[in-house]
Amino acid sequence: MAIFPRTVLSWQIHSSNNITADSLTLFRLLEPKVDLVIIGLETKDRKVLNSVFRASREAKLNVEILPTEHACATFNFLNAESRSIAGALIPPLHIEVNEDDMLNSKLHYGNLYNRRDDL
Repeated sequence: MAIFPRTVLSWQIHSSNNITADSLTLFRLLEPKVDLVIIGLETKDRKVLNSVFRASREAKLNVEILPTEHACATFNFLNAESRSIAGALIPPLHIEVNEDDMLNSKLHYGNLYNRRDDL
């Protein structure tokens, strides 16, 4: 996904291996200019990270390359500060769910069902 403060687009990149300078051109063409592109990758493979970094340099973009989960949080934080940013995110291959996530989900859905009963 290509994410901007007010827009989300399908980026048509299926894995980190497909990221090239050409695929990053979209982020360079925007007006107003984007100060930072946060790239969220599904892999921590050093060879892939170096390849994406080289592609971003070739595309003349300032980037922050992070695992997708961290890239989402970073994008939201910087967007809340009204920074001129964009996100280029590849979905993670695995999602780890911890006990807190499961508890929050159960509480959320429990509250939804309780509200319906009160109607």
